[in-house]
This record gives sequence, structure tokens and C-alpha cells, in this order.
Amino acid sequence: MQIDIVVPQMGESISEATISSWLVKPGDAVSEGDVLAELETDKVMVEVPAPSAGVMVDVVKGEGETVHVGDLLCHLDTNGAAAATAPAAEPAKPAAAAATTAAPAAVTAPAAVTAPAAVTAPAAAPAGEAADRAGPAVRRQAAEQGVNLEEVAPT
Repeated sequence: MQIDIVVPQMGESISEATISSWLVKPGDAVSEGDVLAELETDKVMVEVPAPSAGVMVDVVKGEGETVHVGDLLCHLDTNGAAAATAPAAEPAKPAAAAATTAAPAAVTAPAAVTAPAAVTAPAAAPAGEAADRAGPAVRRQAAEQGVNLEEVAPT
């Protein structure tokens, strides 16, 4: 069965967005809840999740295009071929979860020692992180004014 993936409702006063990036390409297998695309408005970044496991069939709207709530973004095939390939990606998740649960046990013991380092780490962050941490409105304004956020040191 083929499912239409549409632009979700993003907020009371938000009716349009720009496709910031596609995280999945046509032919890629996805699991339920995997993020397919990121939409950017002047207020928020919205992730578009897969409603079920399947295979991405095609992309209707490309990166940089403006879309409105309810517009068709892509198609997802949930037939047998999709169901057979999607679970193959899932066994990696329990291993990652096991690594995640093991890590907090190791971090918990020296918590008093690492806490001051965690507080000072953001101040010493490289300048390139400013672009990663900037909100959609800041990135848009920087682009309009020709400011390279990679050169801006975070505060």
C-alpha cells in the first residue's frame, strides 16, 4: 500500500514552511517514527516522521521549496517488500540502547568531577557550532545580511 506523506499542522498561525532537508532518499527503507524530512518556518523546525515502516517511493517537493500545510511531500510504500527490509535496521537499535544504558552507569560515578567541565564546555565551543545552534529566524536573517554563522563565536 502506498501512503501519501503530507505537510503536518505546525501551529495555530503557521501555514507554510520551507523544506530544509530530506533525511531519506527514494529507495531507502524506513521504520515507523524515522524522520523523513525537516521543515523550517520562521518560528520552528518541524520533523516529518514516517507513520509506518516502509520504503520511500519518491519525493514530490525538493529541498528549498515552500510548502503549505496539507501539501504532498512524498510517498511511502508499506507493502511486503518494505516490511521485509525495515526490520533489518531495527536490530541495531537495541545494541545502541545497550550502549546508552551502559554509558550512564560509567558517567554516574564521577558526576561531581565532570559537572564543572560540562558547565565550562559551551563557552569553549568552536565557532562552527553557532550555525548549528542558531534558530531558523537567525539563520534566515544571517543569510539575508550576508553573515557567515560559521565565523560567529557562540556566547
